[in-house]
Amino acid sequence: NEDFLAQLAQFASVEQLESINSGTQTGLMMQQSVSNALSTGLIGEEVIMDGSVLELKGGESRRLSFELDQSATVSVEIRDASGVLVRTINAEDSALLEAGEHGVDWDGLDDNGHVLIDGYYQVSLSALSEQGNNLNVLPRVSGLVEGIRFSGGNAYLIVGGSEYTLSEVLEVRAPDVQES
Repeated sequence: NEDFLAQLAQFASVEQLESINSGTQTGLMMQQSVSNALSTGLIGEEVIMDGSVLELKGGESRRLSFELDQSATVSVEIRDASGVLVRTINAEDSALLEAGEHGVDWDGLDDNGHVLIDGYYQVSLSALSEQGNNLNVLPRVSGLVEGIRFSGGNAYLIVGGSEYTLSEVLEVRAPDVQES
């Protein structure tokens, strides 16, 4: 009798665990559905995303932006998929930039003026304060959300013809708010 009761208790535990697992799966699917539905509300909004990887497409790239906590000179390094440095851009001709938001345009050329092939490029920024201290500055890209694509249960924002995950979004702004 004791063995029989122990087996019944084990079966009951397994059944409860299966029920919990099923409930968790259902909850995750519902959460994903709600997230996907809410993401459609971003269509037409301006989003700011991590810009450490830029896509060069049709010889054109997105504008890089960054924010400085204090005055500094800023340099942008662009590397190809192999990690080779292909372009260095000094923001505003190495002028001392005031604290605040700034932007840099990349024309899709390397340092020798040659057109680079379409693809993904790594971007890093280095900033030097007036006192000569290195500052931590992160590159960002922005654009209007043109649409949403769903794949594998995930939502992908379509911005400037490129796709970004929701986890890459750092900020959402009303489209009439302009960066300086």
